[in-house]
Amino acid sequence: MDREHLGEDGEQLPHRGRRNMEYARPDGEGPGEPSTAATSTAANSTDQQVPEPLHALFHRRVAGDDALLELAGLRFAQTGLAAETYADTPGELEHVLKFVPPHRYLPMVHLNRGINLLNEQSRTTVGEFADRFAGRVGGLVVHDQRDMGDQTDRLLTVLRELNARLCERPDSPFVFLEYAAHLEPGWFVEVAEKLQDAERVSCCIDIGHLGIKQASARFARSHPGLNLRDLNPGDGRLPELAADVQDAVGGAVGGGNWGKFRGWNCGSAGVQKETAGSHGARAR
Repeated sequence: MDREHLGEDGEQLPHRGRRNMEYARPDGEGPGEPSTAATSTAANSTDQQVPEPLHALFHRRVAGDDALLELAGLRFAQTGLAAETYADTPGELEHVLKFVPPHRYLPMVHLNRGINLLNEQSRTTVGEFADRFAGRVGGLVVHDQRDMGDQTDRLLTVLRELNARLCERPDSPFVFLEYAAHLEPGWFVEVAEKLQDAERVSCCIDIGHLGIKQASARFARSHPGLNLRDLNPGDGRLPELAADVQDAVGGAVGGGNWGKFRGWNCGSAGVQKETAGSHGARAR
């Protein structure tokens, strides 16, 4: 059994053991997968041949009319990809969903990055999305926030309360707390482990954010007081720091120790991978 994981500055710490953070739906199906009582419009589509659900970004990222979304819907139907999108308001999500083709796996939706589940209004917003789109989306993704690191007990309390609300409806979407605020990875693992008994609230990893965290820690060891994320192409120090920047990024991406998350089964059947070509994986 692998018993190592990575600390703030890259040191190896004892691991509590491997854990498979899997949350089964009441009907035995995976998150993002419609229940047997739900529509089966796409039951005979080619996506049935895909062994794992792969979600790609279904989002109009350049200015244009709805023809872009119509084209996206056509290509998604042809390739058998499930949809992952962004929405700040219920109306925005309603509009996008009109163009998403039927699929065995329901869309995953990233909500506004400003949502903070420690805030009552934010929890109300998430609850409204969950109620309105129950049975139509598989999951809602919200970011962790810096202030959560100092309020772990309160965070767990509100997440369990949210879970209880979601469990009132069998077709409620899952809510995923995403690693994005660059907090200590060990803290995030602790939160996820303590949520293992929650049926509809879980965690997901944005491996891009995790890579930035690890690269910054590696860079800081050689340059105390200098934040890797503060550098930009116009910084006069960059030419002399370029080699160290490449080393930090290469170490985090290519040779980094991601042991904290080795016990997490990411992107498996029933748990959606992050946007294709993007940067993350859902953690079961």
